[in-house]
Amino acid sequence: MGTINGDKILELRKARGWEQQDLADAANVARSVISRMERSIQSDFQVSVLVSVASAFGVSTDSLLMPEYQQEQPTIAPELQSAVSQLSERPTAVQKLAASVLMGLLNGLDNNDEAKS
Repeated sequence: MGTINGDKILELRKARGWEQQDLADAANVARSVISRMERSIQSDFQVSVLVSVASAFGVSTDSLLMPEYQQEQPTIAPELQSAVSQLSERPTAVQKLAASVLMGLLNGLDNNDEAKS
């Protein structure tokens, strides 16, 4: 899968003013797991652990990997990433409704751009 970027995890945690235990609680993992991630002394974490940590931060799993393992991805505004993270905690019906609203907005923007051309 790739090597976890311990420095990135530490940077994200400190930026939020979290202790290792705060991140561990948010990701539902042991504090020792966070410690091993940040110090890069273990590289064979389960995917579910990486997903949990990324979700706790509201970032993609890819962003927690070393640069050489990251894939090119379109840039998404942090506000949209945060909204998607919050939405992922809602029931499927709410997620589908939000997706419909967003698609309607995007279609409206596309139609407006075409009308201007």
